[in-house]
Amino acid sequence: MARNSFEPKQATDLDGAGGAQICLGVPVVAMPRWTDRTTNAKDVEGVWCLGLRTGPDEKGIVRRENMESCLREVMEEERGKEIQKNARICSAIPATK
Repeated sequence: MARNSFEPKQATDLDGAGGAQICLGVPVVAMPRWTDRTTNAKDVEGVWCLGLRTGPDEKGIVRRENMESCLREVMEEERGKEIQKNARICSAIPATK
């Protein structure tokens, strides 16, 4: 989807890269492995506050412990409650295309 560079990026712009989860109100734990997915994961975590992103270790591998930590934070911690609330709010916004 082409957009003017001055338009804010919308959560519904995430075709196939988290868009379905966001539209359904599901918090995201992102593990980007391809070019544009890194930007999407950054937006999900930092701009929209709809999830967290995992990161690889020094060998480029995302470890189980890192993924588990992100999942626990989203499901059980205070920050996760905020993420869940934001995800529910996003699911109430109709997607337009």
